[in-house]
Amino acid sequence: MENVSGVVNQKVEVTTMRSASASELILAVLSQAPAGATVDELSRWLNLDQYSLSKSLESLRERRLADYRGTEWVQIWFASRFLKKKPEPLVREIFFERIFLSNDFEKLSCHLTAEEPGTIDLLGTRYVLLADRVITKLITGFFESMGYWQGSEMLYRLGAELGKMHISRWKKRLASLSEFHEACPRKLVFYLASSTLLGWGKNELIEFNPGKGRCTIRIYNHPVSMPEFGKPIHFLEAGMFAELMSHIAGKRVKVSEVKCTSAGANFCEFRSKFKA
Repeated sequence: MENVSGVVNQKVEVTTMRSASASELILAVLSQAPAGATVDELSRWLNLDQYSLSKSLESLRERRLADYRGTEWVQIWFASRFLKKKPEPLVREIFFERIFLSNDFEKLSCHLTAEEPGTIDLLGTRYVLLADRVITKLITGFFESMGYWQGSEMLYRLGAELGKMHISRWKKRLASLSEFHEACPRKLVFYLASSTLLGWGKNELIEFNPGKGRCTIRIYNHPVSMPEFGKPIHFLEAGMFAELMSHIAGKRVKVSEVKCTSAGANFCEFRSKFKA
């Protein structure tokens, strides 16, 4: 949103000379913000109190110049021209990301629903629930049938294929390759946050330097852990992170799990670097 913030500063400077109304200011900002803006963001950018801001937004809505998407807790406002062009799934995803980036997980939890036993729905995506012991058995099955090194390589490749699936979905929602590359860092944060919400431990992005191929991700309280194993086991995640980072960096990277709860560490840590 840095570019929008810059536009806001320009609009405020112009309007001090001609005393534009609050509604005109808000609409000018929303017209430059295809991803929309929350009430908090508009209040901060335009230095307007929330009461006056809410009245002006409702006025714009009555005149069909703006509208919002969201819930009673968080609303993302759009200029009407952007609402007409945006498919509903993408609006939901923008809403999803905005809440995640504000670290407000409690407000997002209301979007977890269960239509049938063993599944959950998260903003239109259906997930099938598996017990952690089932996933552990699957991982150990690879090691037992292929050996540790070959099994880990196969899990890494499977993770990379999952990463490609995520990338394919991202590309379908973006108009051009340049937009895809610009959105990738935000998508990585979105992916880590959604993994946290879905129960795959607390995911944190510690370091992010795609220009040098470096990325460090930590997962606290990973649900799949085998302390008695004594070696790293999360090669599926490593392969997925490698695929995501390779597309963000524009060059192939390799990801290694340098710390693992199955090897005695307090958390799992993944680090990337460019392939030699």
